[in-house]
Amino acid sequence: MIATFYDHIQPCNNDGKPGSPQKSVAGKLIKHIVEKAREDQQKFMPLCTFAKVEFDKHKEYQDVLHN
Repeated sequence: MIATFYDHIQPCNNDGKPGSPQKSVAGKLIKHIVEKAREDQQKFMPLCTFAKVEFDKHKEYQDVLHN
């Protein structure tokens, strides 16, 4: 689930286990959110553990990270 608040995008929790199909889909979703945030000049707030890990793994996402 994704919520948009004014100037940032906030993904909600994802319960998939590491290596599961849900995590593969979740990774693609995070990538899509980052691309959309760039297009719309929004910032991304990774609140769930998975999103935080994705941002740590993908340094190229830092430009849309909400501080």
